[in-house]
Amino acid sequence: MAAIAILDKVSKRYPMAGQEVPALREISFTVQSGEFVSIMGPSGSGKTTLMHILGCLDVPSSGSYVLNGIEVSALSEMRLTDVRRKQIGFVFQNFNLISTLNAVENVALPLVYQRLSQAEQHERAAAALEHVGLKERMKYRPNQLSGGQQQRVAIARAMVTQAPIILADEPTGNLDSQTGHEVLELFAKLSRDGHTIVMITHDHEVATWGQRTIEIKDGRIVADREVVAQ
Repeated sequence: MAAIAILDKVSKRYPMAGQEVPALREISFTVQSGEFVSIMGPSGSGKTTLMHILGCLDVPSSGSYVLNGIEVSALSEMRLTDVRRKQIGFVFQNFNLISTLNAVENVALPLVYQRLSQAEQHERAAAALEHVGLKERMKYRPNQLSGGQQQRVAIARAMVTQAPIILADEPTGNLDSQTGHEVLELFAKLSRDGHTIVMITHDHEVATWGQRTIEIKDGRIVADREVVAQ
């Protein structure tokens, strides 16, 4: 497998009261293409900061981050936005769907930045929804869908651009245990199909759905282990 994301001694510091406060301290790891990695840590561990860097929403204060062959650590904000749109598919805890659009329209939104006709956008969005089991719900608006169905729409939206990495931030956080289990089963299926998934979570049980768990505490990696299949 080829490396899709390489972090080398990535640190992040924020100015506060006239001094710099570290949020990440020399984080180093590699994500291989097709891997399903969980990043786990308690509140305040630095996992949100790490997610922002992985998702090209922020850049390191020091260290190197190479995403799909692109060194993103020192990119301009405009170039970083371009890389983010092309390289990352996001799934958020709160779904982040537009209430006035139906499912297929929500999924097609990231395709606005690609040179595709409206028919091509619709076709690709419809295929993504079918892939996540929502073929019969394409015309439904978010308020007509359950929480689990809304998260499936969000996952389809993350897939639709064929971005190299799906980055999921606490994707089961707003779901009941049964619905969360179904969403995690979908991620596992996508992983088996060859998608690269990085999932941020504070929940140990959720983290075990990945093939590998990276645990962080106080801005440092304290464990990086393969998950033993049950």
